[in-house]
Amino acid sequence: MTTPEQVRRWWGAGHGEVTTCEIDLRVGGKWRFVLTQPDGSEVAFSGEYLELDPPGRTVHTERYEAVPGPPSTITTSYEEHDGVTTMRALCRYDSKETRDAVIASGMETGMNASYDAIDALLPTLR
Repeated sequence: MTTPEQVRRWWGAGHGEVTTCEIDLRVGGKWRFVLTQPDGSEVAFSGEYLELDPPGRTVHTERYEAVPGPPSTITTSYEEHDGVTTMRALCRYDSKETRDAVIASGMETGMNASYDAIDALLPTLR
């Protein structure tokens, strides 16, 4: 989730090539991911790390660079039980309207593809 060479292998899975993956993993550090799609268009997300409590929790902002407005805040927790790690991500938006627009954007499809790619990647890292 925070190592560029690994993120490149799962982020945006099946939707193009990750051409930028910058991670400055420290409180106040910035991150930026850019996916170049087969048609040449780019999809870019960026943000800042607000809290880091490894290995159990991170808090960062996230902005889809094509849409102006305030960033969302993502709190991600990781809990291990009996050898299985469960990840939970809580996304907070500035308004209900922003939340609804994100949901309507179809982002769930890309997010699910990325998480499926993480599931496929994990056994190769052991």
